[in-house]
Amino acid sequence: CCWSPVEEAPPSDAWTEQVVWEAAVTPDTVIEYLTDVEGNWEYFVAFVQMSSILDWVGDSKGVWGPGELRLQDHGILVFGGDAPDKGPGDIRVVKSLATLKKRNPRQVFIVLGNRDLMKMRFAAELPPGSTLHSGLDNPWLPPWDEKTKKFDDFLQEEKLEKN
Repeated sequence: CCWSPVEEAPPSDAWTEQVVWEAAVTPDTVIEYLTDVEGNWEYFVAFVQMSSILDWVGDSKGVWGPGELRLQDHGILVFGGDAPDKGPGDIRVVKSLATLKKRNPRQVFIVLGNRDLMKMRFAAELPPGSTLHSGLDNPWLPPWDEKTKKFDDFLQEEKLEKN
């Protein structure tokens, strides 16, 4: 009736390999699904308040939220993507989910959505020498398009001015 947890993650040397953790599922397990928060911190906090597996513990963390997000032992959270977008809570939502995943690697599953991937792509489009690129010989480029050009290269190739 159940999946068994994997004791150790398989070795992964190539960035193209994916590690999929198995989750221990019992009759008491509660699986909740959340998606498309898009930086809406109030929506995220309201979801946690209605959740039967998530809650806030500890003192307030000021702008970071009402405490530390905790996942109960019998819970599994699947996040379906699009944590950030244009909302004022982009960093808080991403930080909360990433921290929860780090503390509960076999109970939190995060699928990257198109908005998540576009935010990751941002670094590849910055000009060399920008703060984000300093010290990096080869900044990360989007894996879905190996022919992606830097913004400045595109402008030069198309004979366009930078405005």
